[in-house]
Amino acid sequence: MKICIKNGSFGYNKIELLNSINFDISTGEFTCIIGSNGSGKSTILKTLTKELNLINGEIYLDDISDNNLSIEKNISYLPAGLQDPLHITVAELANLSRFSMTNLSNWKPSKIDIAKVNNSLVKCNVKQFSNTLFTNLSSGEKQRVWLAFCIAQDKRFILLDESLSNLDYQTRKTFFNMLKDISRNNIGILLATHDLDMVEKFADRVIVIKNNSLIKLTKPFINLNQYLYSNQI
Repeated sequence: MKICIKNGSFGYNKIELLNSINFDISTGEFTCIIGSNGSGKSTILKTLTKELNLINGEIYLDDISDNNLSIEKNISYLPAGLQDPLHITVAELANLSRFSMTNLSNWKPSKIDIAKVNNSLVKCNVKQFSNTLFTNLSSGEKQRVWLAFCIAQDKRFILLDESLSNLDYQTRKTFFNMLKDISRNNIGILLATHDLDMVEKFADRVIVIKNNSLIKLTKPFINLNQYLYSNQI
């Protein structure tokens, strides 16, 4: 499965940050978006989830225009700066990933829901924290729980707007390696990040936003830091 952007214009309140943008993301691949602060990384993610409107252009899912379907139904989205949920355990939070608005008053997770939640907690190595309050976890553990939350939704694409700069090297490496492994389960991962070192090690493809333009790179990546911040594009 593939999401394609064709001649897209992205921005806020019809003010364009990026225009004439073309790129795609595919299931089975780990793609990263890199760029300086304010370059439009988060704007692209929010547009794909319909939090923002595409100003111009088209979004396609497997060559079918989004005018005819809702692409966001295939996307699980983890925004930056999430507040810690209070007075809730890891298992309780993960179960909410399967919440259904159908039969709102008496909803409870089904056997399938429970199985998918348990599977996601195991994949992200946080099953042992099931009965632990979320607020009692370390920063790295919290990130893995949120990732498990996304996986349990059973969508074809996971979009993450993550700031991992406050985590140590080994924790960041573990998280990126986990994203790489998850993408191999026929899930498309799209991560907006500043962590160029980890991008070089783990990403399959890189989308570079520079000077209001977009460049797509595939491996091998050579010194992304120099490429991004040099005067050449």
